[in-house]
Amino acid sequence: MYGSEAEHRLANPDPWSTYEAAERRASSQRGKGAGIARFKLSSNGPWIVVAEEVAGAWSAYDRSSSTVRSDIEIDEIWRTWIAWLRRASQGFEVN
Repeated sequence: MYGSEAEHRLANPDPWSTYEAAERRASSQRGKGAGIARFKLSSNGPWIVVAEEVAGAWSAYDRSSSTVRSDIEIDEIWRTWIAWLRRASQGFEVN
């Protein structure tokens, strides 16, 4: 008999939660370089884009010349993406 629910869970781990934790670790793998790995945005995942990757993307964007930024921001899709990425600074999941 177990003394608490926590002891019971430690002795009998839920196989699905263990699988989900492993899947989340695998899906948060990083690409080479700074920013968000292209493979995460060009496939259906599931991938986890972590806050550090978002910050790296912002850093790369900030290092771009004002000419490059203004050329990108002409496109409404890019403006929408940039606005959304500002709100997703803590990371997001790609499915």
